[in-house]
Amino acid sequence: MSVPSDSEPRPAVEPPEVPRPTPADVQPEQQPELWRVRVGSFAVREEAETALQKLREYAPEAFVVSDGVYRLQAGAFIERERAEALAESLAERGLAPEVIPPRSSQR
Repeated sequence: MSVPSDSEPRPAVEPPEVPRPTPADVQPEQQPELWRVRVGSFAVREEAETALQKLREYAPEAFVVSDGVYRLQAGAFIERERAEALAESLAERGLAPEVIPPRSSQR
């Protein structure tokens, strides 16, 4: 048995054809359905950022989401009870939180 040298031409090997998924075959990654605790909505980003800094005294994981409106969110939880507990704690501090159910339960 001889081994071809580098100077000898080698036959081209075509890789096997692998079927490509069509858009109908591709499923979006499953994201957990979350209960959200919203504390406010703002038209101006700077106002939302100012409120965020104050909210982080009570909810360090708070953040702002935007869909054209800047929404101040104190947290997002898989368990409804945890969202409600945070909302209750924020209400005791004089805030007006709103517990937002998962999108699937809003349909």
